[in-house]
Amino acid sequence: VGGVIPTSTTTSPGGPITPGPCSVPAWSASATYTTGSKVSYNGRIYTAQWWSQNNIPTAGAPWTDNGACSTSGSTTTTTTTSALPEPTGTCSGISAWATATPYSGGAKVNYRGYIYTAQWWTQGDTPGTGSVWVQGAACISAPQRRRLYN
Repeated sequence: VGGVIPTSTTTSPGGPITPGPCSVPAWSASATYTTGSKVSYNGRIYTAQWWSQNNIPTAGAPWTDNGACSTSGSTTTTTTTSALPEPTGTCSGISAWATATPYSGGAKVNYRGYIYTAQWWTQGDTPGTGSVWVQGAACISAPQRRRLYN
């Protein structure tokens, strides 16, 4: 079901701002990060909330976005809105979440009409209640055919 989501664009008098150099090392998929580690990714600085490896900073947990690296000059911020996309996920072939089942990082489950992806090994953590699970797209149900009986 669609909706409206705000988006922001920051510009300077000459056009979009290009983020300046970052004072922290660039994120690497092969590196291991511990709580408090700082990295730069796509012109922004992120802080690890806990141990992480191969978790893209823009995907959210375990990373916290600390803002743009550095910029100069005057800026203005414009907020616009755009429609949210309709649900595009399909739960076909994705098992329903079960409290007794252990899941490895990257595992996908179907829970309450959404696809969730485990960020690391977990068992018994309910999707949507903690940071181990990242909510994805809403599932789309196949149209149901009705049988009419005389």
